[in-house]
Amino acid sequence: MRGRTRALVPLAVLFALVAAVALSACGSSESSSSETTTTSGSETTASESGGGAASSGAAAVEAAKAEVEKMAKPQPAIKVAPLPKKPAAGKFVAVLTCGFPSCQETTKAAEEAAAALGWKTKSYVAEVTPESYASTWESMLQSEPEAIVYTGLFPNTNIKKQLAEVEAKKIPAVAIAAWDAPGGALKAVFNGAPQLKVSGELLGDAVLAEGGAEAKSVFVWDPQTLMGPVEEGYAKQIEAAGGSFEVLKVSALQIGKAIPSQVVSYLQAHPETEYAIFAISDFATGVPQALAAAGIKGVKIGARVPHPTNLKEIQTGGEWTQIAEETAASGYRAIDAIARIEQGVSFEDYPAGWHRIVNSSNASEKGVADTPGVPAAFLKAWHVGG
Repeated sequence: MRGRTRALVPLAVLFALVAAVALSACGSSESSSSETTTTSGSETTASESGGGAASSGAAAVEAAKAEVEKMAKPQPAIKVAPLPKKPAAGKFVAVLTCGFPSCQETTKAAEEAAAALGWKTKSYVAEVTPESYASTWESMLQSEPEAIVYTGLFPNTNIKKQLAEVEAKKIPAVAIAAWDAPGGALKAVFNGAPQLKVSGELLGDAVLAEGGAEAKSVFVWDPQTLMGPVEEGYAKQIEAAGGSFEVLKVSALQIGKAIPSQVVSYLQAHPETEYAIFAISDFATGVPQALAAAGIKGVKIGARVPHPTNLKEIQTGGEWTQIAEETAASGYRAIDAIARIEQGVSFEDYPAGWHRIVNSSNASEKGVADTPGVPAAFLKAWHVGG
């Protein structure tokens, strides 16, 4: 999916990732209980089944094999168009984030990027609850930032009042991961739906390439998080081959706590499962160890946004596949977007971004999960560092 180019003028049409999200739906994320559902491939009638469907499924599997082979290889470095001039120093940027390792990685990158421009930052960490998210926004706005970078932990409907203030004060605001597409006060989204959907597709390709359309898999995620596009992309690929999978619903608040035991319980009840696919690597925290303790062998763990521990797990066989994205790069993209808004320069405000499949063939490669071109391409575009 291609991103869009922001022209810095009102857009005629803005698409939301979630058409209607009730605020009450967010309140249930405290639960540590799990739930399973089954997602099947497209059903066919008697007249549609047979050779045609089998041929289509076989073609999808072959396409998946080709994609995995291609995406496991080193991918091209990202390119960043030069700014007309070096951004002025001294800007104050507020950064709203969460405590997950993935959030902290993007936050660190945004802070580093801002520092390279001589900008000051202050980070605000919100818990993954609607109440904490809204109150953290209030605290952040009291600091009177000149620009905002935020992780969209919940839909913008949860922070209407705060975003109205942002828009009234004309504070440039960009998001790193968000339920919503750019629009109104939100000027850009990096690591958003386009990028997450591609990652889901690549996870589906990885399962099909190795296990075929008959592979038995479970997709583990919290529907109260913004990772629906990952599940959507995964379903797209599996169903295109005529396959099916189950969904294990967990709570993000139970990362490293109840989730490992929930996965163990699921796999004990479904011993035919070959692949456990997680919407983000954070959800898999402690799972390899829990499986080993329970004596469960042969289940292959896949996820996205790998951390160093995940790369080590792949090398030792504890995990199977990870999809690398523009994690640190999204922090740099957010600061870059603020600079472009300030200088009136157009930019891609909702990109699919860079990806790479990480598996046993490349996990030991130095920088395998890092987006090539970061930070050098940004520093050059900003006229910083020579």
